[in-house]
Amino acid sequence: MRIKYAVDKIEENIAELENLETGEHLYINVKKLPAKVKEQDVLVYISKKYVLDNKEKEERKRKINKKFEQLREKSN
Repeated sequence: MRIKYAVDKIEENIAELENLETGEHLYINVKKLPAKVKEQDVLVYISKKYVLDNKEKEERKRKINKKFEQLREKSN
């Protein structure tokens, strides 16, 4: 099973993850995540471990930037 999560925030040793399909939130100790994980990263849960998904992260950033530009054009 592959589940994609966005890292919403990290406080102390707890990361808040958002399931990208359901919107549900999961709170997990950062020790269970890749060492270099940071806010706004995308993780995929595969075979009982979390793996960084840089391709999905860049795609999400591209979509957000596109929406932002569209909103900016409408306000002008």
